Amino acid sequence: MNHIGDKSIFYIDSQNRTSGTSGNFSINLNMPPNNTYNRIVVMQASIPKSFYLISSPYNTFTLYEPGTSSSGSAWGTFGSVTGSGAYKTISLTPGNYSKTTMIVCLQTMLTLASTLNSTSATRYTYGVSFPLQNYPNTGKFTYTVASLTTAQPQIIFPSTSTLYLPMGFVKASTNVFISGSLTSANVIRLQAKDTLFIKSNIVSRSNKSVLQEIYTSANPDFSIISFSQNCIELNAKELIYKDNNFNFSITDEDDNVLDLNCQDVVFSICCYEQNNAMELMKQDILIKNISKLMN
Repeated sequence: MNHIGDKSIFYIDSQNRTSGTSGNFSINLNMPPNNTYNRIVVMQASIPKSFYLISSPYNTFTLYEPGTSSSGSAWGTFGSVTGSGAYKTISLTPGNYSKTTMIVCLQTMLTLASTLNSTSATRYTYGVSFPLQNYPNTGKFTYTVASLTTAQPQIIFPSTSTLYLPMGFVKASTNVFISGSLTSANVIRLQAKDTLFIKSNIVSRSNKSVLQEIYTSANPDFSIISFSQNCIELNAKELIYKDNNFNFSITDEDDNVLDLNCQDVVFSICCYEQNNAMELMKQDILIKNISKLMN
């Protein structure tokens, strides 16, 4: 039985936005006047995998070296660092990183941060390693610091940072070296987002206004993520609107808007009226079952 009544299909291209960016934009939809639509579902989607593993402004962490004093800034290929007392704020260069590149990046930036210390005795050299080929592969980084003369350093992630994922730690965590060594708490993740979400204020009574979740791990970097709806009624959401201007955004699992680097998204949505036939049928069955129990 078809439970879809009156419907309209809208083709949305972020290039035609009235404001915003390709990943977070407003657009006008010409809804038919006096319509009775109450459901909405994403039908098709084409989203460029042009976002990075590491992107601004989610690309910072702090190196805390107790007993040291630092000031000033330093820059390099892999990012920048600013020192303030015992704290050094490290910002990594946005982009995609392999395991090898990530190792070189982290040990370079940690060592660069330590060079801002005011005394040569507290300028440390850091190392980052991954299990060797002939050893059990834990999927974790091990961080080391050589010739330590002060208290154990700490790697701290602000709540807004997503670097905890490729570095192998817990979100918004503080991680303390022990005897000059620190192994990541979690397996490192170098996939540039496993899941993304299409969100909109057109949706009500759904988790964080999610229109559709889309899984991306099978897509290589800089390819096109294609989505095709396989169950309209199961994935449809309740529709709410006050005018014809709506906001759409593409986010990660942390609710951060993805920077698509000026590449536009295209998707189609179907707004429709859901017939009450199924609900009436359910109520009729329920009434009949209750009657049987009472007799």
